[in-house]
Formats: sequence, C-alpha cells, structure tokens
Amino acid sequence: MILMQVENIENQLNPNEIILWTGKPEKGFRITFEDLIKIPFLFIFTGISILLFKISLSNNGYSGMTIISFLLTSGGITIFINNYIIEQFRRKNYIYVITNQRVIFIKNNVFKSLNLDSIKQISFVEHPFNHIYGSVIIGEPENIFGSNYEPFHWKYLLNYQSGINFKLNKNSIEFIKDYKKVKFLLENEILKNKKEF
Repeated sequence: MILMQVENIENQLNPNEIILWTGKPEKGFRITFEDLIKIPFLFIFTGISILLFKISLSNNGYSGMTIISFLLTSGGITIFINNYIIEQFRRKNYIYVITNQRVIFIKNNVFKSLNLDSIKQISFVEHPFNHIYGSVIIGEPENIFGSNYEPFHWKYLLNYQSGINFKLNKNSIEFIKDYKKVKFLLENEILKNKKEF
C-alpha cells in the first residue's frame, strides 16, 4: 500500500525533488501526556452534563436547561468519539513523505504538502507508557488550554477560553518510532533550504 502511494507521489514531484523519508503511523491507541488531562476532564464534563440532563427532565420536563445539558452531553461524546475512536481508524490510511523541498501528508488519498521554507517551528511529543513512539508537530502545537490571543467564538465553547482545548494538531507526523530522527532530518533540510535562498 505505502509503496503504491509513494510511486504515485514520485510522478508528482518537482524537478530535482528527492524523497528522503516515508512512513505511516504505527497501529494502536495513540495517547499523549496532554490526553491524560483531556480524557478525565472530558469524562467528568460529560458525566456532569448527563446528570444535569436527567435532573432537568425529572423536575421540569423539557426546558432550556434540558436543551443546554443535552447539547453539552452530545458535544462531549462527539469530541471523544472523533478524537479517540474515529481518528484511530482514519490514521490507518495516513502516509507521510519528506522530500528535500516539502513535507507531504496523504490522508485517505487526499494529498497535502508544506514547503520546507514555510515551516517556522518543529517540535515532538513522546507517548506515555511507551516512549518508543512519538509525534513530530510541524508549526505551532495546539496548547492544551488554548490561546489567549484567539478571538472568542461560540464554537470554541469546549476548546478555547473555556477550559481544555480539544483541537488536534493540523500538521503532524503522528505515532511513529523514529520521531527524533524525523525531527532532526526536517531541521537539517529546512536549514539547507534557507541557505540556498
């Protein structure tokens, strides 16, 4: 599968562009140190929302509190399912490619690339319980408590400025064994690109 995808990429490479590394996420449940805070918070938040929903139903029947608690409960369950269950299945179809010019993400047959000269920040996170695996984050990582500079919007109720940020990192090479090697490779290639310009 990965070889077929790489062959397809080679047909779309720029002149003088060379593939330096390819990989895909390891199998298993991906969890970071931040998730050790996020998951318990999510369960507590959802549990309280369910309790409020039951209380509002038993006391007043359908009311404004019933609707609000139902929406909060649905939001908590949806975030958990999307971030920690569905994402596990999505990741099976992810492939990462690093060339001497860009980073290419193939997610469910959708190609996306970032030019190396546009990357301003690279970091990595290790996965608890098994430090063999880690993720390389390209760009500014999502802060667990969100950003103070982010303008408030209703859709950030469970993300920014109201507690825990559940947004996933947009550009990251996730759950790989050689994450330190990949980070070092990217830093070197970015430096080479800067020198060329």
